[in-house]
Amino acid sequence: MKKSVGIGAGVAVVVVVAGGWIGGAWYTGKRIEAESVKKLEEANAFLTAKYPYLGLKLVADRYERNLFSTNARYVLLGTMSPDAAKPNRLDIDARIDHGPFPSGALSSGHLAPHAAYVRAAISNTDVTKPVFDITKGVSPLTANALVSYSGNTAFDWLVPAIEHADGGRSLSFSGARGKGTFDRSTLAVNGDLRIDLLKFQGTEAEEKANVEIHGIGGKFDSRPGKFGISIGTGDMGFDRVVVTTKDPKQSGSIEKGNYRVKIDENDKFINVEAAYAVGAMKLGTVDLGSLQTTLKFAQLDGASLKVLSDFYAKLPATLSTTGSSSDDALKSGMTALMGSGQQLLAANPTFSIDPLSWKTDKGEHRASLSVQFDRFPVEQGFQPDTAIKAFKRVDASYTLSKTMAQDLVTKIMVEQMGESPADAQKTAAEQIEQVVAMAQMMNVGKVEGDNLVGRLSLVDGVVDVNGTKTPVEEFADQFGLRNSSFGSDDDSSDVEVDTVSPAMPSGYMNSVDTDVMGEILDDLGYAYTVDTDSAGDPKIVIEPGDLGAKSVEVEYYNCTGDSNQNCEDFLMKAVFKPSKGATLKVLNEFNRENRWVRVYLDDDNTAVVEMDVNADGGLGRESLKILVDLFFSVSGDFAEAIKPAAAPARR
Repeated sequence: MKKSVGIGAGVAVVVVVAGGWIGGAWYTGKRIEAESVKKLEEANAFLTAKYPYLGLKLVADRYERNLFSTNARYVLLGTMSPDAAKPNRLDIDARIDHGPFPSGALSSGHLAPHAAYVRAAISNTDVTKPVFDITKGVSPLTANALVSYSGNTAFDWLVPAIEHADGGRSLSFSGARGKGTFDRSTLAVNGDLRIDLLKFQGTEAEEKANVEIHGIGGKFDSRPGKFGISIGTGDMGFDRVVVTTKDPKQSGSIEKGNYRVKIDENDKFINVEAAYAVGAMKLGTVDLGSLQTTLKFAQLDGASLKVLSDFYAKLPATLSTTGSSSDDALKSGMTALMGSGQQLLAANPTFSIDPLSWKTDKGEHRASLSVQFDRFPVEQGFQPDTAIKAFKRVDASYTLSKTMAQDLVTKIMVEQMGESPADAQKTAAEQIEQVVAMAQMMNVGKVEGDNLVGRLSLVDGVVDVNGTKTPVEEFADQFGLRNSSFGSDDDSSDVEVDTVSPAMPSGYMNSVDTDVMGEILDDLGYAYTVDTDSAGDPKIVIEPGDLGAKSVEVEYYNCTGDSNQNCEDFLMKAVFKPSKGATLKVLNEFNRENRWVRVYLDDDNTAVVEMDVNADGGLGRESLKILVDLFFSVSGDFAEAIKPAAAPARR
């Protein structure tokens, strides 16, 4: 009797538990169905706000609720144009196992009560059939989600492996996988992804180029910020990229590439930091070293940045429609854009690059930049001379290692151009010294030990370049940055344009006369006389001095005005005495290494160096002086290059 009572009690317990499970599953399924309508509305609101130009909408095509599970099909519709006859669609099949103990959760080792376990996959339809053919019938994307009663979710997803060949090209893809979590209370999402291998091989016509990317991985942690812009961190990288071609010289590799971004905020501002790094680079057998840089945007006004973000998000949809309503929307958006842009600048945001570093075992090239902005008047259209005022402070610097540069140029010339190590080292040294000399001549750099360094700052309207201070307006004039406008609201028909003689920025010339050239020659210490050629155009005959040339002249062309003094073009020409050292090989090498001039042998087998200069469009006096000085410097180098080799001593 006691035994039968015990059995009856056990059965009762099982019935109660089973009944509770069934009742819980029924209740959970009913709750999920009610929640699904609300979730669809929330999803569509998100898609509209985030991707308005795609016209995305998620709809429930089928929903079949059973006691322990629900089978559903959702359709993602999208169209770029409201006039499209038929929207694009993507079908997604889902199976939802009801809690409190979803079968999918139990089978995957999750024994605690949960609201649901969802398995979803892209469906095989006419639209997706070409993709399913490539994946050999496997869904191109599957995902699983474990949902708690509080709404928190843990998920994972998978993209299958692919082996595909077509038209002589082939693709090998190891597949992708990832996992993450969603916190309902904070709307925070975090996760990771991993791709072991992505490989592409080109056709015969593409030199059978083979690209392999190994160990792609990433992590993200994001949540909505108070200004409606996502904040958090993201990280993406790869272990190795290998490129191989038929020509080993064109093959190469990149090791340990990484991109990292961080976005944070306070009560008013948003800050952005992005860092890029490459651990090692190689071209052929040449080790190119490593790269690293960090970019920062600080003190960005959050509300203004949100307006800018919304405007650019809606811009594609606005531009894809026609009519007065879209024109009005664009004008309204531009007005808001300008206002928010000014508000953004009024907060004095900063942009910096620090460092930009390139390292090898021989040294380091390094640069940095910091810019602090300020608002500027734009009431009469965008004027470059007023836009300069947007730069409240600028600090920039660079350091270039001569040893590192010479080593890289030498190795590349040996590897890529087949030069002998000795010749390559000599040529590299000469080229680097020419660059250094040019930088010093133009006052954009100076030598400190083994390095070429340069510094620039803009503070309180004064530009300081390596110790030479210039008012910002004058500095801008030197580069033609002022006295021109664009972006004005005025109609072009109401603007009188002088097409005959456009105004030149202060300090610039659109013609060069003999007086200007004479002043420059005086400054450089060269004696000269002014004459005219057979066409009546001016020319200047310069005393060669110790230049090594037989004669030096400046010939003028396209001359106008009194006595043909205003000339747009002139030619600097140095003629040398015949020399056994002026071989075609020497001349060709010199032309290759000195792109500012040309050298050749004339009909009398006499070596000539020429430099053309054109003032049409504007030429600064200091720039002209640099070019003239460069001509004399290169002519002197040429005189040394064509000296005949010394005869060997007689024994």
